[in-house]
Amino acid sequence: MNVDTAEVDSFPAVCSDAPAFNFTYSSRTTSGGVWSGPGIDGTTGEFTPLTAGPGIHTIKYETAGTCPASDSVQIVVKPRIGVSIDSLSLAFCGTASAQTAVGNIHLGVGKWEKSITWPSDWDAGTTIQDSVLTFDPNLVTPNTDSIFYMIDESPFVCGDTATLRIGISSMEVADIDSLPAVCSGDAPFDFTVTGTQGGVWSGIGITDGAQGTFDPATAGAGVHTIRYQTPGVCFVWDSLTITVILQEDLTLTGDQTYCGNALPGTISADKSGGEFLVGWDLAALTIVDDSTRTFDPSLAGGTGIDSIMYGISGQCGDTTSLVITIDTVDIPDIDGANESAFCQTDAAATVSLMSTATPGGTWQDLGGGNTTITTAGLFDPSIGQGTYQVEYTTPGTCFAKDTHEISVVGQIIVDIDATAQDVEYCNNAGNVDLTPFLSGTTSSTTGGWQITPYVPGGVVSNNQLVPGALTSGVYSLKYALGNAGSNCRDSDSVSITILPILDPTITPPGADTVCISLGNVQFVNTGDAGGVWSINNGGTIDASTGDMTLTGGGTYSITYSLGSTCPVDSTVEIVVEEPSDPTISDPGSMCAYDGVLTMTAVDAGGVWSGTGVVNTNQFDPGVNGNAGGTITITYSFTGICPIDDTQDFVITPVLDPTIDNEPSSDVCVADLTYTFTTNGDAGGSWSSSNGGVIDPVTGEMNLVTTASSGGGTFNAIYTHSGCFIADTVSIEITTPGNPSVTGMGPFCENLPVQSQVSLPPTSGGTWSSTPVAGAINPTTGVFDPSIAGPGPHLIRYDLAGSCPIYDTTTVIVEDLPDWDLYIPNSIGCEPLETKMIVESQGSPALTTNWSLSDGFTSSENGADTLTHTFLNDGNYNIGVYVTFANSCEDTLFRTNAITVNPVPNADFDWGPKNTTVLDPFIQFENLSTDADDYLWDMGRVSNRETPSPATSIDVNPFVTYPDPDSSSYWVTLIANNSGCSDTIVKRIWILDNFSVYVPNAFTPDGDGLNDVFYPNGKNHDNIEGSSEYEFMIFNRWGDMVWSSGIPYEPWDGTESITNNNVQQDVYVWKLKVWDNVNSKLKVMYGRVSLLR
Repeated sequence: MNVDTAEVDSFPAVCSDAPAFNFTYSSRTTSGGVWSGPGIDGTTGEFTPLTAGPGIHTIKYETAGTCPASDSVQIVVKPRIGVSIDSLSLAFCGTASAQTAVGNIHLGVGKWEKSITWPSDWDAGTTIQDSVLTFDPNLVTPNTDSIFYMIDESPFVCGDTATLRIGISSMEVADIDSLPAVCSGDAPFDFTVTGTQGGVWSGIGITDGAQGTFDPATAGAGVHTIRYQTPGVCFVWDSLTITVILQEDLTLTGDQTYCGNALPGTISADKSGGEFLVGWDLAALTIVDDSTRTFDPSLAGGTGIDSIMYGISGQCGDTTSLVITIDTVDIPDIDGANESAFCQTDAAATVSLMSTATPGGTWQDLGGGNTTITTAGLFDPSIGQGTYQVEYTTPGTCFAKDTHEISVVGQIIVDIDATAQDVEYCNNAGNVDLTPFLSGTTSSTTGGWQITPYVPGGVVSNNQLVPGALTSGVYSLKYALGNAGSNCRDSDSVSITILPILDPTITPPGADTVCISLGNVQFVNTGDAGGVWSINNGGTIDASTGDMTLTGGGTYSITYSLGSTCPVDSTVEIVVEEPSDPTISDPGSMCAYDGVLTMTAVDAGGVWSGTGVVNTNQFDPGVNGNAGGTITITYSFTGICPIDDTQDFVITPVLDPTIDNEPSSDVCVADLTYTFTTNGDAGGSWSSSNGGVIDPVTGEMNLVTTASSGGGTFNAIYTHSGCFIADTVSIEITTPGNPSVTGMGPFCENLPVQSQVSLPPTSGGTWSSTPVAGAINPTTGVFDPSIAGPGPHLIRYDLAGSCPIYDTTTVIVEDLPDWDLYIPNSIGCEPLETKMIVESQGSPALTTNWSLSDGFTSSENGADTLTHTFLNDGNYNIGVYVTFANSCEDTLFRTNAITVNPVPNADFDWGPKNTTVLDPFIQFENLSTDADDYLWDMGRVSNRETPSPATSIDVNPFVTYPDPDSSSYWVTLIANNSGCSDTIVKRIWILDNFSVYVPNAFTPDGDGLNDVFYPNGKNHDNIEGSSEYEFMIFNRWGDMVWSSGIPYEPWDGTESITNNNVQQDVYVWKLKVWDNVNSKLKVMYGRVSLLR
């Protein structure tokens, strides 16, 4: 009997989403056997990784013979770690803020890889921290490219890649051209922009958003914000404010026609805040308030047509004017010099007017009437002796009046009293009234005066003497009364003298300021001689000659006076200065290295000069360098009284102490001595101020003696006396240090940098390492195991300089095992029991410490596997801290490593609840929780029409139940969530339609036709209204003869208590029945005829 053979071929690990494949066996294997194991087809040996799921699966082949054989292999199905990025693309405009994209796998498991076309300058804008990529478009040029987030294939998982597309567009540019303020009355204009054209304008006053047209009138007065937005995707906007100032529109109101002597009128502007301007004289305006003035035509400066203007200044101001006409006032001046006094026997005479008077007017008696004078001005003395007053009125619009007094006497007398007032007048005196010369016996004072010799304007208004119109000399003034043709006439005269005004003009000297050293100054008058000279402020001047003696400084007023009756004088000023004292203060001895000094003298204000003078009044001793010498300095006053002084400044030279061989590096004490030298002036002295031992003449330093207490820094000083000066240099004397190194380690290669246990006694040395040169910081001695890598490393500490020395030690770095966390079943329904396994490819795990995000922590010494049940749904993070047998320690944290899906809670509702066969439509409302897909069975029932749809995967299906009869259906909802499910079944009802039909007659005669009476209709016996139903019969007197609470129970025409037949009649019925379709109680009434 033959024994079967079974040899199954091994397969490498596959991914859980790999396509199905067939297991094979060797050619020696007996065929026709049966395959078994997760995911395998028992007949064909086809293995489906997705069905098997992630994990290590045993596949077995067993022959079917009498002497069967079997073989098995293990295959690893690796889970596919799905990689995703929270954004598929990052789109930027050039000036946008940085954005981030986050991969779903953290803690360094995933990585970012740039495309081969990635722009080189984009690295400057890219920051990667674990799974987070931050991209700043402001640091790079516009472009479009991709970057990938991926997990590499490993022995435990299958990798994946997600793509992030990044695009940067250039920013558009918008810079609105600024404009000054405009007036509300200005014409519309277009705004302009520098940058991207074709955008949209907006803001108050913009009437064309495409063109940017701005209408100040539409905007109105105020500050308006105008905005421009560019048209593209990477749009920008700019805004500015424009000020619209209200355009002023002013109006002036007031009288526009005046007589020259009229009363003032009012002129008003319709807005305050402006200024009145004039064509007429400004004196004519008097302020009432800010916008109102009174106008006095008598102060306007004449007659004619001119304007008063009013304006508000500023860019949008306005000016308006009021044209005013001032008409000339008539002149009514009466002469009457020959018509002031009459004898009663004189003939009638016409009263004369001044030549300047307006003729053509009307005469009348003062007070009215023409009793004493005619309207033409004819006066008849025969009226009788007395004094008469008459009035003349001019004929014009701007008329005026004058009055005149006429005396009618028996005899005319004129007497002048020459002593009544002065008879001498200065040529510049004011007008003199001549009336006081007339004595009281004079018949009338309204006559006229005449001057001889005659000078036009010498006498005005018949009695006013004008001295200013006359030249110097003697004049005769005559006063006469009576008509020239009358025998009744008299006159008298007086002589007056007009005195001249002398000229006191002084010719000033050549200069208005003189020095006292000049001695004297001669003043001269260019006008009239014979005057007197005088001076103030204590000065001295000859009163006759004008010769001033200069005795002291100061300002003096010189006056020349002329005349006694008509005195006049003239004054000039002269300033007398005294010289300043320029004596220089001796500064004493100075060294050439001294700082600048401020020079002084007795009096300030002079000018310093000479070599070395700086900053106006300072002296620099270093002007000749260190050479010194004697320098002459001058201090001078210029001007009216120039004067100066000189002084020799003596500067002592400064010798050169420069040391020329300061050591450029440390000097070892083993050199014994070091000699300092100078390239400056000889003769100085050597010394040290901080312990150096040096020969004062030769400059040789004894290194051994100097460093007897230890090395260090010492100085050497070379000094010159006189103008003291020295130079100092340093020397660093070193002694061999102590480089002793303390041993350290061993360390695992994943540890952070390690500081020295203790530093060598002598600091400042240099650390180095071999075979890995960069494993230790050359300055601090900090050792980095990760850079060093596994193995022994020689550490060396060198003290360099003039006395070098070193020390070494060896540090061991342990190899960190290659390890990972394997979870066979990481996804399932709550509660989920899973295993977490630490798999190490090197040193085994010695201790594992677990920390799970559900709060569970555990320390499993010696165990590499943790079995744990997650009770609630959610994503759980796993952290494990592992100590390996070689003392290396490492940590792994995996985000969302375990997914526990919730078991859904299936539930639903529907409406309407009172659905009837007339409208058999139901909307289902899914009330399930923790589910993402659904399967409905709408309650298919045999022998009934099938609901439409009969099944559904919609969340909230809408269903039609077409069966014509009322019925109930059991509806089933299955709610699923990633393999977790829940089921609920509820019963729904489709109701008959509700109706009531009541006959109006019946014949209870036993013939089998219409023998009973009751309400017909559908659904009276519904469950909801079972306790509400009531049917009652009443006779014509309102007595109830029969009732029933049972739907469809008939009345047979008998009385319910006696059971006797009621009489033929018309009865009233009342029905109370529950309408279960509309969910309300219906109460109905009617009449029924009972016929027998």
